[in-house]
Amino acid sequence: MLITRLGHATTLKVRAALKVSDEPAWMLAERYGASKRRFWKWRQRNSVEDLSLPPNRLQTTLMPAQQAVATALRKTFLIFLDDLLAAVCEFLSPNVSRSGPER
Repeated sequence: MLITRLGHATTLKVRAALKVSDEPAWMLAERYGASKRRFWKWRQRNSVEDLSLPPNRLQTTLMPAQQAVATALRKTFLIFLDDLLAAVCEFLSPNVSRSGPER
């Protein structure tokens, strides 16, 4: 699969140059075509690598013990997700959404 980078995407090389630059953020923003706020944010980071997009803690309706039970049910009995959802809603938590058991 061919991956193309957008023309306005900031490369790691540019981010590294921004981190060590003494120029004000507004000058860098004009030169590289990004906002001042973005440059301030990049200067505060410890690394020039992209950060992970998912949140550090997923929002779940099940407690860890309930998640373990649902996972064990799925792996042990090899049931379909819809059947797992029905079982989890009936016996563990009625507030579980359809997208929850897929995680």
